[in-house]
Amino acid sequence: MSLLRKKDRAGDVSDPAKLLIIDHEKVERIFTQLEEAESNAQRASLAAQLTSELTRHTELEEQILYPFVRANVEDGPSMVDEANHEHGEAKQLIGRLEAMDATAPEFMGMVTALKKVVEHHVKEEEKTLFPKLESSVSAERLAYLRGELERSKFASTVRDLPEED
Repeated sequence: MSLLRKKDRAGDVSDPAKLLIIDHEKVERIFTQLEEAESNAQRASLAAQLTSELTRHTELEEQILYPFVRANVEDGPSMVDEANHEHGEAKQLIGRLEAMDATAPEFMGMVTALKKVVEHHVKEEEKTLFPKLESSVSAERLAYLRGELERSKFASTVRDLPEED
């Protein structure tokens, strides 16, 4: 699989960026699996997983990362405004994909459109936002941000657990 040959994007970045890049890579794997799926049932299942992951990740960024960047990074407000605009585009496509049946002829076209938006957003974050964050904020503040991101991720995971009988 080509993922193993890719450069380790999370190797030489701050801890908060690592946490988010891991999410990016997970979404990229789901896109690949979705494109390679051989049945409509597989496509439907993977699309549900994809939209769930993207929604969770988007919420994490909007609730924790972006307010932090806006307050602590030079040009943070304009970078966050752009990121929020990109999230808006992705959310529209996610909604349309969730409403679509995997057997619909335009289903994979919608997946491709969403992938394009997500790839652009990921590239912007990893090439611009994360480096600016790392150069603008102390190691102590980055550790604080990592802790906030982890707490939020854990809380969303706990909310997703099935209730006990």
